[in-house]
Amino acid sequence: FFQRKVYLMSNMFNYYATLDVENCAFNYVEEFNSIRAQALHSEHPELPVSEITEKLNSLRECLRMSILINTEDCYRYYVIDPYKQENENILFGGTLDNDNDGYYDFYTDQNDGKKKEVIYGEVSGTPTYKDPVDPDGVVEQIKGKNIYFGNSFEAKNRIDTYTFDKEGSSELTIATEQSYSLEELSGEDTELLIPCYRAVPTEVTVSIYFDTNISFKLLRRI
Repeated sequence: FFQRKVYLMSNMFNYYATLDVENCAFNYVEEFNSIRAQALHSEHPELPVSEITEKLNSLRECLRMSILINTEDCYRYYVIDPYKQENENILFGGTLDNDNDGYYDFYTDQNDGKKKEVIYGEVSGTPTYKDPVDPDGVVEQIKGKNIYFGNSFEAKNRIDTYTFDKEGSSELTIATEQSYSLEELSGEDTELLIPCYRAVPTEVTVSIYFDTNISFKLLRRI
């Protein structure tokens, strides 16, 4: 996590500034990741160095950048996902495997005694569940996922548990990330507008992750 305040000011007229999208870059440093991959390979010899390096490089896809303008006459806040796909929604809720046993977490419902998958996150309403494959079945033990490279999002459903029916949960609302892609912020009609006044600096707080180049440009006069 990295945060820095920058100040934009015009030496002539009052303008709106915006991101200079064509000159913004969100990169990983191959040299550093290769060195880190070599070190991790000694701890996880079952994984080839090339695979570890690829996983480290792919971390850039979870990058987010925020821009905050908070002045006496202006408050604007933007979250930018530079790798966001068209019509993509990032959900703030769902099933997870937090104990790293290879299965989505579950709980026993005190009202009906049934085992049901836990729905984490910013959710409201009533979820719908699918019947278990075998309510009395024996759940096969899975070798634990790699703690360092595994993640909580990828797991299996237990055969003895009522599984979350995401598509069928019409009465459940899951919050989505309110973010912009770089493409959505490009062009003359962009929503990202930063007042840039003559001889009066505008404070802009930029929060970013990883190796990032940020560039602003003047858009039009205010």
